[in-house]
This record gives sequence, structure tokens and C-alpha cells, in this order.
Amino acid sequence: MERRQTFQISFAVLFIISLIHPQTAMSQESAPHSTIGEVVIFEEGMNEFVASDAKIELLASGLEWSEGPLWIQDAIGGYLLFSDIPRNSIMKWKEREGISLFMKPSGYTGIADYGREPGSNGLMLDRQGRMIFCEHGDRRISRLEKDGGKKTLADSYMGKRFNSPNDAVVKSNGDIYFTDPPYGLPKKFDDPTRELDFCGVYRLSPDGEITLLTKEMTRPNGIAFSPDETLLYVAQSDSKNPVIKAFLVNSDGILGRGKILFDFTNFRGKFPGSPDGLKVDQHGNLFATGPGGVYVITPEGNALGRIHTGKPTSNCAWGDDGSVLYMTVDDTLCRIKTKTKGAIQPADPVREGLILDLDADHGITLTNGRIASWENQVDFKAKTFIATRDSSHQRGTGHPVLKEKVEAIGGHNTVVFKRQELINFDEDAFDHLILGSGYTWFAVMSVYSQVSGLKDVNSFFGNLKNGGKYEGFWAGLKDDNTLWIGSRNGITFGRWDQNNPQLLGPQLQENCYYVIAGRMGAGIGKVTIELFINDNKPVASIPFPVNPKANASKMAIGQERDATNHPGHESFDGELARLLMWDRPLSNHELEKLFSQLKTEYEVK
Repeated sequence: MERRQTFQISFAVLFIISLIHPQTAMSQESAPHSTIGEVVIFEEGMNEFVASDAKIELLASGLEWSEGPLWIQDAIGGYLLFSDIPRNSIMKWKEREGISLFMKPSGYTGIADYGREPGSNGLMLDRQGRMIFCEHGDRRISRLEKDGGKKTLADSYMGKRFNSPNDAVVKSNGDIYFTDPPYGLPKKFDDPTRELDFCGVYRLSPDGEITLLTKEMTRPNGIAFSPDETLLYVAQSDSKNPVIKAFLVNSDGILGRGKILFDFTNFRGKFPGSPDGLKVDQHGNLFATGPGGVYVITPEGNALGRIHTGKPTSNCAWGDDGSVLYMTVDDTLCRIKTKTKGAIQPADPVREGLILDLDADHGITLTNGRIASWENQVDFKAKTFIATRDSSHQRGTGHPVLKEKVEAIGGHNTVVFKRQELINFDEDAFDHLILGSGYTWFAVMSVYSQVSGLKDVNSFFGNLKNGGKYEGFWAGLKDDNTLWIGSRNGITFGRWDQNNPQLLGPQLQENCYYVIAGRMGAGIGKVTIELFINDNKPVASIPFPVNPKANASKMAIGQERDATNHPGHESFDGELARLLMWDRPLSNHELEKLFSQLKTEYEVK
């Protein structure tokens, strides 16, 4: 008898209901687990990521061909899902419970025999925590919906059916990149139902657009992004050319030139297996399956060693706290404890109402080593923030600099402001935020000792109008690094009064990283402005009378007002890794979700 069970997936508070058969014990785990294989060291650096005496634990056996492992975090720890392709099934493994059937059928819903590999292959979660499938038999990319049913996301290109989608990876903007070799077709390359005469790597956008990225690879298989998503790695399971290629990812998501990162030819035939699935750790190292096990390969293409299973090894996935590597090894499931962690995918913010996403990992243009522009990652009329030419000749002002791979925040970049600013010249782009729509903003930032041009201003963004009674909103620091946010409605002139309130927060420590947020309610009349630090509980709040006739100025980052008129005098000294802005007040639940996502991604305590 079938029963229904609810699972909580990823950061999203999302419940997936799917049909689960009663637990099927294929090979009950023992305590402690038995072990197989060994860690083989090629270079000394391997010990930094996998200890030479680390044990490969055997968790389950009796499968036919295991693939596509995916770790699901839940409230009581988590569990692993993976495909058993020949059995057209997805299995679940959980500590102290063993293995059970999660879903059947998993990749083929037809009634005729469909060869040896009809089931699902790669499994992953999208940015909303929904499960995505690469399906062999149904030849599609699909998604599990809240009601337990599947939705087809893509099954053809230019009117021709895919071969058999094999593996996929989800980019931070929601795009799905996937490979399409013919391994799932009953007669593989010679199958009479094959409609495409090449094996492609594709991109599927959230709106359903399918783009062929490359068809140069003969057997594209495993796929993964570098931590900063500037490179796409694709494994090729071709006995004549067993390689991993690295493709540059352009700003529009299209692939640039590719090069061979690693060639397995010297290992081919010595051990069973071929290049197949791969994952990336937080340092950019590849944990890539190949002949005999999982190879640890640096971003430069040096093989440091092999997690030697001695069997054909199809794929791997990070689980538990991110440091345990689960491996699908032929007819078994294994794991090993590492000394590194899997790369954390950039957090996908709540999309509704998002008008600004300045991310120091993306969209920055450098000129002579300094930042010339910073591109908004959201399609909004205020698209590009630039270093203003009018202020660049002023002493102590001009172009900010890029600080790369900051260890304290998980290797992300930051933009360093020292009396320097970037500005967007769309005069009216942000006016509506104080005219009734309300707003929410998030900043991932660190502060330095403030160099005061005007006392207690030190703004890290703002759009006050220059002249008149001033109107707009902004956020900054007092000279002693006391955090504040403020708004002016233009009804009266006054630095701080009931129409122009200043909301004070705590004093921030220098060179520490914080996730900070501000929120203003929507509506005409009096609304509430709130300030948050590292948590969705406000540290301070204050009423604000909305003036629907206010007319703010251009938005500046690293300063407030029109930075060309006040170069460096009201500037912030510190770092911004991320600045997000919505033209609505987010809900408490959304605030909680974003604090959790951003603190996790940027490793803020």
C-alpha cells in the first residue's frame, strides 16, 4: 500500500508531497559501516582536502547502477536521494534508517520496454527548493510540484526531442544548464528514435527558453559551475577522448571558449570507469569521477589524488554539514569525510519586487585596476552604477577597488569604498520607494574607521535631493561607526525632525562582516521604518510620514546625494559585498529566509 509523506527541502519553506513506497531494505547498513578502497595521494596538497587515512564507508549495496546523488537538508539532519537508473527508481538513504524506495517510476512512464537505463539520472534542487530531474526514458527535464505531480520543463530543441538528459546544474539566477548524451536511449547512439545528430550542452531559463550552448563535446556528461559561476565544467565520457573541459561563462550566460582542464587518458584502462559526474568545493577544486574513483583536481588542472573505490564511480554530492562526500559507486552507495566543504551556491533572493542586486562577484568592470562600473544583476531601469568622471579628479575620491576572494566571507569579493562612490544617473528610478510603495534593502558589509567629511554622515547609499528641503532615503554610519538609516519627505527642512527621522542602531565593529537590512512600510500616511542586523527581529523602529509629492535625486552607492556635487565628503569607508533592494516591504518570513540565505552564503556568524 502506498503512503504519502511530506519533506522539507533546502532553505525554502516548501513542502513536496510525493508517493513513497514502504521501506525496501536492499542491504541493511551495519554499525560501524564497512569500508572499501583507499585514498591515493598524487601530490602533497591532497592532504589539505582529503586525509590520507580517511575511510570510504560502504552505506548500501545491491543496486544496479546508482547515479545522481542529492543531499536534502531537513529539520532533523537530512538524507540522500539518488537514482537507480535500470530500476527506474529514486532511492532514499538516511542514517540509522538505511535505504528505501523514494519514487518509482523516476524517468520513464511508458508501457513498452525501454532498454537498460530508463530511469532518472541527475537530480538537483532549483532556487526555490523544488526537485529537478534529468529523465532518460521520457527524454526531458522535469520538476516535482507541490502536489506531488511532475511538470515538464523541456523535452526538445528546435522541435526535435532530446537524446536523454543526463546531468544538470542550477545557476544562481535560476537557469538550468544540462547535458544531453544518448546513454538513456535503448540503442544509445544508433537508436532509431534519436532525433538530434549531436550531443549538446543546453541552458534552460526560468521562462522556458532553451539555448544550445555547445555541441563540440562528443559525450557530455557531468556538469558543474566554479564557485563564482565564471566557469562551467563539463566531463566527457568518451573512451577516445576522456576529458574535463572548462568553458568561460559570459555575462549573458552564454559559453565562451572552452579548454581541456584535465585529461584522463593515462588512467583509462588501468582502472574501471570513465569521466562522469563532478562537484566543486568551496576552494574551486573539482571532485570528479573517473577511472577507479573520484579525482581531486585543482582549478588549474592538477590532479592531487584519487578517492580510490576500485569500481566504476558515476557521481558524487556534498552532504551533512557540507564536508561529507557521498558517492554513487556502481551497485553501491559510499561516503567519505573530507577536510573541505562543497561550494555554496550564491543565494537566490526573493524575486518579487527586487529592483537592485549589486553583487561584488558579478557585473564589475575594471579600468587600470579600479572599478569603473558595477552592473545591477536585475533587469531594472537603473542598470549600471558608474564611477563619476566629475569626482575622479578630486583628491581622495574616484574609483573604488575590488577586493577578491575574501576568506572571512567564504571567498566572495567585496567592493572597497574609501571616500569613493558609484552613481546611477536615472533621476527618477528610486523615487517611488518613499512615495508609498515602501522598500526593503539588504547589505552584506564591513566597516572601517570613518574619515569624516561631514560629521556623522558616512553614507553607504542614498538618494537625497540636492537643494530645497531634501527628500529621499539613505543609510550610513556616524563617525564612531554607529549604524543609522534615515528618510526625508520634503515637508519641512531639518536634518532630523518628525518629518525627517533618523533611526539609530548599534555601533559596528571594524573589519567584521554583517548582514544589515532596512524596511519601510507601504502606504500613504504614517508608516514604520525598521532596522535589522543579522536577524529578522528589528533592533530599532520609528514612524515616518509619507509625502507622495517627494522628489528624490539620483542613487549613489558609497555616498548619498548626487555624488558629483559632493565628492567624497559624505562617503562611507568600508566594504560592500552585496546590496539588494526591493520596492515593497518584505514579510517577516521573507526577511527570515533572506537572513538565513545570506548569512549562510557569506559565512556571517
